[in-house]
Amino acid sequence: MVRAVTRAALALGLILGLTGGAGAQGQLRMKPVDVIDAQGFGRPLVAFSLMVPHHWREQGGVVWGNFGGCNRSGYNFDWRSGLPDDSEGVAILPALSWQSQPGGPCPQMQVSNARDFLATVAAQSIPGAQVIDYRQRPDLLTEMQGVAGRQDYGSMAYETAVDAGEALIAFQQDGREMRASVIAQIMMWRLTTPEMYGLPGQDIRGGASNPGFVAAAPAGRLNLQVAEAIRKSIRPGPEWQRQIAQHHAVLSRQNTQHASAMSRINSQASNEIMGIINDGYQQRRAIEDRGQRERVEAIRGVETYNDAVNGGTVQLDNTYEHAWQLDDGTYLLTNDSLFNPGVELGLDGQLLRVTP
Repeated sequence: MVRAVTRAALALGLILGLTGGAGAQGQLRMKPVDVIDAQGFGRPLVAFSLMVPHHWREQGGVVWGNFGGCNRSGYNFDWRSGLPDDSEGVAILPALSWQSQPGGPCPQMQVSNARDFLATVAAQSIPGAQVIDYRQRPDLLTEMQGVAGRQDYGSMAYETAVDAGEALIAFQQDGREMRASVIAQIMMWRLTTPEMYGLPGQDIRGGASNPGFVAAAPAGRLNLQVAEAIRKSIRPGPEWQRQIAQHHAVLSRQNTQHASAMSRINSQASNEIMGIINDGYQQRRAIEDRGQRERVEAIRGVETYNDAVNGGTVQLDNTYEHAWQLDDGTYLLTNDSLFNPGVELGLDGQLLRVTP
């Protein structure tokens, strides 16, 4: 499923994300993995790290290239992890920009909220796909604070708004009924100009999606709790984050100096939505101050533990009551207070302590 979604998504240039399956007694055994940018800055850098089920395999990373005028940042995402047969798994896929009118550098879409975006993307990506449930995700809007607003350029007005949601999608693959949970964070813009010199005014709209999340599995096997645990484990690589922030700063200066008004808006939307990743994750990394750390934990739904093997700290899903670090480098989350890794898995491990 993830392979099929990835192929369709890449054809559209969209972004989404994740799934999994919990073990006995509500246990989840995970391993840390890195999403690598091997091309952008002269040497491989860890763009993101996250936790996935220990028996999954991974492929892909950050990709660079000429994506055209709709994505002047020069990079996007193509990464997935799942079972070897791709029947279930998660994916980080490319961001998508769009506009309401034909003829521009971006695909044409009519989108007024996150639900419209998810329904349109599902229909265009997967034949016969249907949105069977939807919910707002106000928790994901915290990373987009400060983006919505209005700017006036003489007689022109540029307005931005944000939205986030999660759709449950049903579709068929190889004769099997499938389910996918798709999360989207989007920024929508609107440019209005008045009637001038006998020419009609304009009302042009568009937007961009933040790299997000699709979790997919056969019907009856999609575990949303595990999917959310994986999503919440995503953390940025600090060096990549610094480099990519500098990259966007250069692009913003170039847009201001050289681009036409319409190109500036398309580029600005793309740059802003990519910049949200870095700004939001910078807040997540600010855990040295306990009060700030606890605020970030509450927003993200994670708990910070002392890393008994590697030193430092590790953040894991707070919906599980206990966290173990096993000798093979994996982590096990469980609600079973009597869990013993030596007895149940034949592995030694340490019960992690919450960082004070």
